[in-house]
Amino acid sequence: MKSNRAVKSVSSIKIVLKYCLCAFAICTLAAVTLARPEQSAEGVRNGLELCFRTVIPSLFPFMVISSFLVQSNITAKLDRLLSRFIYFVFRLPSCAGSVIFLSLISGFPVGAELVRQLYESKKITKSQGQRLLLFCVNPGPAFVISCVGVGMLSSQLIGIIIFASVVLSSLILGFLTRFMAANEEAETVEPTEFSGFSQSLVAAVSKSTNSMMMICGWVIVFSTASSLLKTTGLSEGFSLFLDCILEVTNGCYRAVGVFPASVVAGIICWSGFCVHCQIMPSLVKLRLPYKYFATGRIICGALSCVICSFLMNVFCPELPVIKLNYNHICAKRPEFLPVSLGLLAMCALVLIGDSVRIKLKSRRRIPEESSY
Repeated sequence: MKSNRAVKSVSSIKIVLKYCLCAFAICTLAAVTLARPEQSAEGVRNGLELCFRTVIPSLFPFMVISSFLVQSNITAKLDRLLSRFIYFVFRLPSCAGSVIFLSLISGFPVGAELVRQLYESKKITKSQGQRLLLFCVNPGPAFVISCVGVGMLSSQLIGIIIFASVVLSSLILGFLTRFMAANEEAETVEPTEFSGFSQSLVAAVSKSTNSMMMICGWVIVFSTASSLLKTTGLSEGFSLFLDCILEVTNGCYRAVGVFPASVVAGIICWSGFCVHCQIMPSLVKLRLPYKYFATGRIICGALSCVICSFLMNVFCPELPVIKLNYNHICAKRPEFLPVSLGLLAMCALVLIGDSVRIKLKSRRRIPEESSY
């Protein structure tokens, strides 16, 4: 009895300390914001500019397309072809194959959002979704190769090497998670039937819009926090450390020229607390504790450092490093012509699919009306 009371008292003390720490952090942030209103406003403006120039154009089209592909079962045939490979390597159902692939090319929060949609549509179990969240958080090739490689490191080859190391580390982590599934085969859930192209497109746009607003909100919050930290007089080393763990773009920009490319790959895999907050709704929905998710990010970062260091020694890219303004780099990305064509193709599929479905329904009803 005494031991149970002691455990309860310790847990209650931990809860009280946690709430006190949160209250102290909020009060401190409010005080700094009131004391530095100009820096706070500048951080908000920088965050809004980053959202409108970079985040929304680069993420929103991919979020809509990825969500539509997952909900419409267009990739069902591809999932069936890869079902044995997906189960053998990751011990996951076939519907997870397209999500794993899309998470590697679409950008950071897209993979976690797709995992949550699979769980909400009852295509995967909670344990399967938790394992997917551990390694389906990856940057897109546009950010790694174009922004970090070409823009910050002045080398497309180094950008490709970093992206390859990030992808390989995520796949290795996914392979390691298969050993966490002891009775996964019995828990596999059969996918639900497709409800229609138009319904899937409407749901994809709605969910992507809500997720996009949440992502932009966190980008603005961390942009404001970064602007306020610059006025606190922190040391250069500690300020660099905070930039690397808080926000991935600013962290990579500060790390270039200070750390080797392998460390930059590790920072990208860690992805920063800003991305972690964007993925938090998926973690809460699937009840994955944050400490497990953070541990997975650390393991993925360590693997990417080792792989990137090995690839750098193999290919030996010796090119000058030029640091540029990443806002200027991201603002001058090429137009997303393939994405626009993809959206137009989806609209055509919606119209064709609805017309075909209406014709099939009318043909099925003709015998019933004639018999009547």
